[in-house]
Amino acid sequence: ALRFLALYMLSRVQRICKSTSVSCAGFPRGLWSGHAFASVRISPRTRSARQELHSASLLCTAKAISTPPIASPESMGKRRVAVVGGGISGTVCASELTKHDFDVVVFESGNGLGGRMSTRRYDREDGTQVTFDHGAQFFSVSDPRFDSLVQEWERAGVVGRWEGRFGSIPNDDNTRGHLQPEDTLRTAVTLDSEHDSRYVGMPGMNSVCKHLQSMQGFEVRKRTKVTGFTNPSADADGKWSLAVKPSKDPGADPVMVSGFDAVVVTDLSVAQVVYGEPAPLESAGVDGLLKRMQSAAPREARFALMVAFEGPVPIEFDALQIHNHPVLEKASRNSSKPMRSTGADQWVLLSTQDYAMNRIRGRLSRPGTTVHSDLLDRVVEGMYEAFESLVEEDLGAHPLPPTVLKVAHRWGGAFPAEPLGDGAEEFLVDGSSTFYACGDFVKPPVNGVQGFVEGAALSGLAAAQRILQVTQQAPAL
Repeated sequence: ALRFLALYMLSRVQRICKSTSVSCAGFPRGLWSGHAFASVRISPRTRSARQELHSASLLCTAKAISTPPIASPESMGKRRVAVVGGGISGTVCASELTKHDFDVVVFESGNGLGGRMSTRRYDREDGTQVTFDHGAQFFSVSDPRFDSLVQEWERAGVVGRWEGRFGSIPNDDNTRGHLQPEDTLRTAVTLDSEHDSRYVGMPGMNSVCKHLQSMQGFEVRKRTKVTGFTNPSADADGKWSLAVKPSKDPGADPVMVSGFDAVVVTDLSVAQVVYGEPAPLESAGVDGLLKRMQSAAPREARFALMVAFEGPVPIEFDALQIHNHPVLEKASRNSSKPMRSTGADQWVLLSTQDYAMNRIRGRLSRPGTTVHSDLLDRVVEGMYEAFESLVEEDLGAHPLPPTVLKVAHRWGGAFPAEPLGDGAEEFLVDGSSTFYACGDFVKPPVNGVQGFVEGAALSGLAAAQRILQVTQQAPAL
């Protein structure tokens, strides 16, 4: 009905254009975030014609009709791959495939690329900006393949070394209140002594994913949730189709995007029931892969508290690993990272899993609801009080300076509890070699928790290379 309405209104406006000397520049197609609109120049003919044209324009802009884009001449004849998830695994995979002349479309449910390597930015009244890496704080390198990627990103200026001072707080009866030196943190996260540099994206952690997209030019559909898959066996053209809808509009009807030779999913949630909605992967007809993904340990929830202080927090460390604390697991001074804003002292506090699960209580609240907002308000208060107590009482530092911003974010299931793979298996693939799963839930970290970024990137790279191998053996996927 919506398509019919759009076509009717388009023909209506075209007839008006002919009768009133209106020049129509066309109706660009928008996906979720845009509006269908006409750029017009009106010759002053009749008042009724003007009114009729205005009414038609209002109807067109009232509802954006979301349809797959028409294939460009450059993409005709190329193998087409859908990548679900725009984190580091998905963007590395998409980048590698695009380098080899694939037509890749990345479907990302969030506002931008990055996943757990996301960055939040807030403008202050004085014109300055504060930024927070509210997921992964840094990553390290141990695998030569990842080292090659990181060197490339360094040369491009989107990655640099974080030369901050790191510490660990055991927080037990014997050592409570005594900050440990850098060597203790290295032991805690088992960093390789030959690759102990801590890398960050510049000017934000999401800069790496954005760089990969800008360099290779693969298509990204943001704020788009994948709700289902249609197996090629049920398609007349023998291609994969995806059902998608706006991620910010849960009541919207999904539309089909078709014509994919292969699909790569990078998010474990496609195999899980979320917010009471069926697992999207159940409709894909890849039962073996679905069972493998469902056998994975549940993803761990966390809360991140982003705080900007008017002055410096009175401790000499830029990152803290906090052990045996009921609320806090990590604390990082984001403003100490290279190419960050220095207008305020910016910190990211990461909660423990137990603290998060006790607040969520087995049921995720949907973002945008009053219940979710109230939950985040309580988290802001609880985590800030815990940090204040840690700094002033446990560490014996001076009182915290006044704050200019406090915002909480819930990671419902972004942190892998235990990867599926054993190290040798870097991605999952169904029997047809056309449906893949990759990410840090498959590839285990080599060097402790800070190796999950490396594991995710290598998993995406390995999946892309397998797709390339398959296409070398057959004329089509």
